[in-house]
Amino acid sequence: MGIKDWLLDKKFKNLLKGLESNSLDVQRKSALGLLEIKDQIIDELVENFDTMRPGGKKNLVVVMGKIKNEKSAGLLINILKDSDVLLRDKAVESLLAIGKELVAERLLDAMKDGNRGFLSEALKVLNRMDIGDIPKDKKIHYFIARDEYHECVDIGGATVEPLLQSLEEHKEDSDRKRSIVIALGKLGDPKAVPQLIGLLYDQDKYVRERTVEALGLIGDRKAIPSLVKMLEDSNAWVRKAVVKALDELCWVPDDKYTEAQYNLAKKNYKKCIEIGKPAVNLMVSILEKAEDQDVETIQEIIKALGKIGDAKSTGVLISYLKDNNNAIRNAAIEALTDIGPVASANILKELNEAKEEKTKDALVKVLGDIGDEQSATTLIDLFIKEKASIKATIASSLGKIKCKDAVGPLIEVIKDKSGGRQVVENAITALGEIGDKRAVEPLLDIMHEGQYLMGKVKNITAQALGKIGDERAVTTLVENIQDKGCAMSCIEALGSMACPESAEALYLIMVGEIECSIDTRISAVKSLEGIGGEEIQAILYASLEEIKDEKVKKEVVKSLSNLGVDITHKQGSKFNRKKL
Repeated sequence: MGIKDWLLDKKFKNLLKGLESNSLDVQRKSALGLLEIKDQIIDELVENFDTMRPGGKKNLVVVMGKIKNEKSAGLLINILKDSDVLLRDKAVESLLAIGKELVAERLLDAMKDGNRGFLSEALKVLNRMDIGDIPKDKKIHYFIARDEYHECVDIGGATVEPLLQSLEEHKEDSDRKRSIVIALGKLGDPKAVPQLIGLLYDQDKYVRERTVEALGLIGDRKAIPSLVKMLEDSNAWVRKAVVKALDELCWVPDDKYTEAQYNLAKKNYKKCIEIGKPAVNLMVSILEKAEDQDVETIQEIIKALGKIGDAKSTGVLISYLKDNNNAIRNAAIEALTDIGPVASANILKELNEAKEEKTKDALVKVLGDIGDEQSATTLIDLFIKEKASIKATIASSLGKIKCKDAVGPLIEVIKDKSGGRQVVENAITALGEIGDKRAVEPLLDIMHEGQYLMGKVKNITAQALGKIGDERAVTTLVENIQDKGCAMSCIEALGSMACPESAEALYLIMVGEIECSIDTRISAVKSLEGIGGEEIQAILYASLEEIKDEKVKKEVVKSLSNLGVDITHKQGSKFNRKKL
């Protein structure tokens, strides 16, 4: 080493040591001194950086920003990876001071292998520089770091590997994973398929959905087996995406089970019904974990299970009788009714254990709709001991079952009226449905009551008497046609009875021998038409001579026509009332 070199070396070491001084004045003078000899000692500055104390490093970083050459830029870029936050901040400012020409492309290139911390610091620099004129293909990692994945798509295939690398680095970041997956799908490169398949089982349902979509866009049939498995995914939107992807890959199911899976995901419930039992377990499974399902989907699956009619679905359908949504509960009732008596045992068991009123009510309604006589004993017991709100539904169900053993308890209810109006009304209707003549006298008693006959009770009672069809009711029904509130129900009841006594009564009403309104007389005509038969045809034809009111006569002509009688050619067979 020559004298000059020795002196330069000694000066360099002293100035470098001065950067570590506690004196700001010494630090400043040392920095100025280093800048004076920068071209001669730049290599030494780089080499000695790591050996300096933290304070000296920060001062040296500032100096390097003023040197402004490739070597200082390189050192500062490396410092962006340092663990010292303050040191990194100084490096950012110094890189900005050096300027775009020496920094931008070097920093973009360094981003290829940088960790997240480095990338964050690099963005602080690049975001404050105008790098718009730098070609996009040199900014791939910059765009990725900025989450500008659409720019990667614009660049094309060169971005696939960096995106896959970023996907691996962001395993815990669902938002980034979704965005990267979307970009890979748009790029359509099969190289992404293996890594994307691994994401099909991601915990995040949105990541799974976007991954499925991406595989569909890429169009590599190697993904088909994995996509078929995704038809079992717990999320409805994921399954919907799987269907679309499989359609894009021209996949066709090769067995009933996968066909059922596919059509369920496609919400083609009609096809699922056609497939039948292979679809049942799948639909039950969906209903058991339906937190992501919309109300309409749940309803449709429930209805489909009812149409298939497999007893295995009974348990889950019963559970939906407890749902807070009325539409879903009604769908479950309908489905269980469709399944029929094979479901009764499970329903009865649940009924015996049920605590909630709405659940009991639904279960009782189902039993009635099914009409299984095996449930009658249980329902009668419940009818006797349950409170009014449930009692009303039980009465309806007993009527639907047509349980004759229930006649006694139902009559007791309508006699003492202890259960309230709705219970009494439903009990009356039930007695009519059962059709047991033991109920006639108690029902006639109700028709004769005054105070209690507010509302629709009288109408319901008349209808029940009509269904039972006992001629003892004719007189009472005729007496009540003066009551505008129930006149029409009485007329309809007389028509429903279809006995000689009721037919004669309707005739008298029709021709006006019994005083009533024109509307009531017209209703009598319609009721006679409903009975039908040759005798009724004769009655109607004969009445044309007796009826003076044109409205009533016009209705008789219309009824005769409906019954197939041409009055222009009808030979006059006189009505013989004794034939009734």
